[in-house]
Amino acid sequence: MSFLKNPDFSIRHLLAAVLLLACSVANAQIIDRVDVTPGENEAEIVVQFSQKILYLRHTPLHDGKNLRIFIRLVDTNLVESDLMQETVRAPKTDRVPNVTVLYPELINGMLVTFSKATKYSVRPGTDGRSIIITVPLLPAAKTPSAATPPVKKPTEEIAKGLTPASLA
Repeated sequence: MSFLKNPDFSIRHLLAAVLLLACSVANAQIIDRVDVTPGENEAEIVVQFSQKILYLRHTPLHDGKNLRIFIRLVDTNLVESDLMQETVRAPKTDRVPNVTVLYPELINGMLVTFSKATKYSVRPGTDGRSIIITVPLLPAAKTPSAATPPVKKPTEEIAKGLTPASLA
């Protein structure tokens, strides 16, 4: 117990431990992941959080390119002003606009940006750690039809020196 004899030594170690803990909390990753699950006519974009959250509201209500969702972190010692801003991109799919999530943004805000304006609905997940955004699926990509060989026109044959009588 020689460290008790030197109070400066133990205070410095305690201070270092507190600072390390504070840095790890400030750099805590709040957004765990963003998943996209296509259905028959619509897709669900699920923003999964590492902490419990409370959904407050969102704006605009039904459609747009930018969607702001206001949430509150629950049962945590984290203060939003101490958090580092994170940007997470959803996996790309052919039938859903590209999605980027930015948190924190504004006070208690999360910004969801779509690659194009879209309709949506927003609801909290049943697990208390997610937000579910439902969007309509984009039209399926058109598959190129089999190319048909060009049909030669009689004028092309005439141009090659054939007479109209030989075409009959």
